[in-house]
Amino acid sequence: MAATKTVALEQVSFARLLFALLRSRFTGALVLEQPAPRPGRRQVWLRGGMPVYTDWVADEDRLGRVLVAAKLASADVVEAAASLPSDGTAIGARLVAGGALSPDALAQALSQQAERKLVHPFGLRSGLVELHAGASEPAHVAELRPANALALIAAGVRRHYDEGRIREEMGAAFHGPLHATAALAKYRAHFGFTTEDGAVLQALVSGVPGFGALLDRVALGPRHVAQLVFVLWASQMLQASEGTTAAAGGASAADAGAAPASASAVGNPGSASPAAPAQGLAAGARPPPPPPPPARSAAPPPAAPAPPAPTAAVPAAAAAAPPARPAEDRAGFESRLRELEAKVQAEANAFELLQVELEADKRAIRRAWGDLSRDWHPDGLKSRGLEDFSERVQRVFAALSEAHTVLGDDAKRDELKQLIALGGSQKVKANANAAQLAREALRAEVIAREGDKLLKAGLIPRALEKFREAIALHPGDPDTETAVVWCEYLSGAPERALAKAALAKVDKTIEEYPNLARAHFVRGMLLVAIDSPRLAIAAFEEAHRLDPRDVEAQRQARVAGVKLDESKPDKKKDKGLFAGIFGSGKR
Repeated sequence: MAATKTVALEQVSFARLLFALLRSRFTGALVLEQPAPRPGRRQVWLRGGMPVYTDWVADEDRLGRVLVAAKLASADVVEAAASLPSDGTAIGARLVAGGALSPDALAQALSQQAERKLVHPFGLRSGLVELHAGASEPAHVAELRPANALALIAAGVRRHYDEGRIREEMGAAFHGPLHATAALAKYRAHFGFTTEDGAVLQALVSGVPGFGALLDRVALGPRHVAQLVFVLWASQMLQASEGTTAAAGGASAADAGAAPASASAVGNPGSASPAAPAQGLAAGARPPPPPPPPARSAAPPPAAPAPPAPTAAVPAAAAAAPPARPAEDRAGFESRLRELEAKVQAEANAFELLQVELEADKRAIRRAWGDLSRDWHPDGLKSRGLEDFSERVQRVFAALSEAHTVLGDDAKRDELKQLIALGGSQKVKANANAAQLAREALRAEVIAREGDKLLKAGLIPRALEKFREAIALHPGDPDTETAVVWCEYLSGAPERALAKAALAKVDKTIEEYPNLARAHFVRGMLLVAIDSPRLAIAAFEEAHRLDPRDVEAQRQARVAGVKLDESKPDKKKDKGLFAGIFGSGKR
C-alpha cells in the first residue's frame, strides 16, 4: 500500500502527530521503525483518530503478563501454557481452546495489551512515519475497542519525556508565558490527570509568566510539571510563547516554516476537513467521558469527538503581564460563572450540572466533582483575586454540591436516570448543608495526605488515625479506604490469616476501581506476606504501570523476583497443572 503522507519525527513528535490525527479523525495505519534491540517495521492502526492496536514488540507487554495482571488467568496456568511445545498457536488461542479463558476475556486482555504497547512509539525521536489513510485493519484488530487518545498521549509523555526533551521540543514556547485554553475545562477528565496534578492545572488556567513561576506555585518536581505542560501544549490546550499554541505539522510559533513539506502535509488538524468540527461537538455539547480503563469490552464504542480547535491567542503584552489572574481570564471566569448561574436558575439536573454522561460511573462522577469543586470552591477565590464574586459563587457551589450528593447515591442516581429516560428532569436545588459537605470532602483530602506522609515515615498508628479521620469526613473514598486496610494489617500481628482477610478487602476494591494504583501495590505486599511472589510481581508491575512515579512498586517487584528465584518452582508440577486443564498436554 502506498503512503498518503510522510512525517519526519525530528519535526513533529509522535505525541503531536497523534493529536493531529485525532483532530482530523484519521482512519488507517501508521508505519514506523522500531529501533534495537527489536528492530523492524511496525504499524499503528487508528479508527476515527483513535488508536486501536500496534504490532510493536515488547517483552514487558507479553499477553501472559497482561492476563496475570488483569487476573484473567493465573500465573501457573499461563506459565504452563507457554511451556508446551510450540505449534504456531498463540498463547491466548491455546488458553481459549483449553477452556481456561473465554473469548470475551481474551478480547479484553488484547485491548489492554494494545494500550500498553501504544505507549512505546512516544519514545521515538527520529525517523519517518508513513500515513496510510484508509488501510484496512487485520481481522483481530477489528474486534478491539479504540483507546482514549488523550489519556494515551499523557501516558506516553509520562513514560518517555524528561525535562530536557520537553525543553528541546517546545523551544521558546517553554520559556514564555503559559496559559491554558478554554478547551482544557471540557477535556480535562479525558487525560486521566491525578489529584496532585490539580494545582498545576489550576495555575495554568490562571496563567503564569513562565515555567519557573509555575514551579514556585506548586509542590511537584520539575519533571512532572514539565510533562503536564507538554501534554497540554501538544494537545493544543496551552497558549505559550506570546500566545501561540502547538499545532502538529509545523504550525507552532517555535517551528513554523521549519518543517519539511512531508511534515507540513499533515497540516493543522483543525483544518484537515471542513466537516471535522461539525462531527466533533455541537454548540454547547459536552464530550463523552473517556473509555473506562483498563477493562474494555470487545464491542467497539461510538467514536469519541475530536477536541476543538485552539482558542484565540492571548495578546503578547497581556500574556507577559505578571499578575496571577490576567484581566481576560477574569472575564472568562465571569462568563463561565454566568453559564453555571443560568443552569442553576433553570434548575438543571445533576448530570447537566456536573457535566457527566448518564452512564458515568462513580469514578467519572468523583473526578468531575473534584475538578469543579477546585474551580468553584468559595474558599479559593481570594488567592485568585476573585473574592468579589464570592456571593454568586457560593450559590453556584451549593448547587454543584447538591448535584454531587444526588449522583453519589446509587438509588437517587438510578431514579434520576429513569426520570430523564422518560422525558422528565429532576430539579436540583441547593441546600444549606451542601457547601459544608464540600468543605469536609476537601478537608478529608488534606488529612489523607498527612496520613501518607506518616505512613512513609513508618508511623503506622498515627497514619491510621489520619486515614480514619479522613474517612469519617468523606466516606467511600477507595484510595483512603485501601490505606486504612493496609495500616490495620501493619498494626496487627503478621499472621497469614490476617493477610488473607486484608487481601480479600483489597481485591473487592480493585474489582470496582481497577485503576487504583495504591490498591494494586497493597495487594502485592499482601501477596508477598502469604508467599505468592509471582502474583505479587504482577501486582507491583500493575501498580507501577498505573503510577509510573511509584518507584517503590518497582523495588518491591525486584525483591519479590529474588524470592521467586529462591523458591525454585517445580516445572513438572506446572505442566501437570496445565495438562489437568487441557487434557494430556500433548498437542
